[in-house]
Amino acid sequence: MLKEKAIELAKEGKTAIEIIKVVGMSEATIRLWCAEVGIVLTKIWWGIPEEKEKKREEVIKLAEAGETASEISRITGVTRSTIRKWCEEEDISLTKRSK
Repeated sequence: MLKEKAIELAKEGKTAIEIIKVVGMSEATIRLWCAEVGIVLTKIWWGIPEEKEKKREEVIKLAEAGETASEISRITGVTRSTIRKWCEEEDISLTKRSK
């Protein structure tokens, strides 16, 4: 059901970030699903400095609140590697997933 919804939104022209907010899956999963049907998504916010800074602030706030990189990625649509990089730059230790 989530996969079908993600593909439907992509066909409507929604961006990866917009789809992430609706279906709650990671960017990598959404891109994989879309690629399976020949759809390539773009990240429109990435090229806009103000939007990138908003995302960065959101990531930092969530990290400071104790969210894991995976959870932050699911919420924001930012990749885990970018989340780790931004947190390292701010000297913030990410919470590890509990077992």
